[in-house]
Amino acid sequence: DLNEPEHQAAVVHYFKTYKPLVAVMAPTCKPFCRWSTFNYSQNYETWLESYREAAPHGRFCGVLAMLQIELENYFVNEQPDPSYLYDEPPWPQVLASPGVDKVIFDQCQLGLRDRRNGILRKTTGLVSNSPEILAQFIGLRCPGRHVHVHIDGSNSRDSQVWPWKFCERLVQGIVDLRRRLRSQLASG
Repeated sequence: DLNEPEHQAAVVHYFKTYKPLVAVMAPTCKPFCRWSTFNYSQNYETWLESYREAAPHGRFCGVLAMLQIELENYFVNEQPDPSYLYDEPPWPQVLASPGVDKVIFDQCQLGLRDRRNGILRKTTGLVSNSPEILAQFIGLRCPGRHVHVHIDGSNSRDSQVWPWKFCERLVQGIVDLRRRLRSQLASG
């Protein structure tokens, strides 16, 4: 449970000891996504409960992103766009760090569907300090040639699962990153 300080400390220790090349993160978006403003105004207590459950984990992902930058390694964080997570500390510091960028894309372009095979748009932002990872998601905005099913309570869980094409592109970005780093190491 990454809301627990002792579990967070164990993860930080792992990252400092073993120095994984890329931290892939996707903290829960429930209190941070576009719908959260509606929940905030209509049912504040429910929103506050979801915020208290999600915010520690979301902030910890920011801590891990900063740690990866300090260790000269990489991270990628996925959130719906827009996301209020990036207003939580230390995310503003992460976003202001040299080399950190964001790509916005629509997951319908990668095959995101609900269990009834409805096409889900899910505008998504990836934040990373790896240009190779982000490059895999450039140019994936929906041109509007199909009908989207609205994401609501009946299919919101379906939108939380990355489609295979998303995963394949993420892995390819990491492969390309490793290839660049090996090439740099070999040339001097």
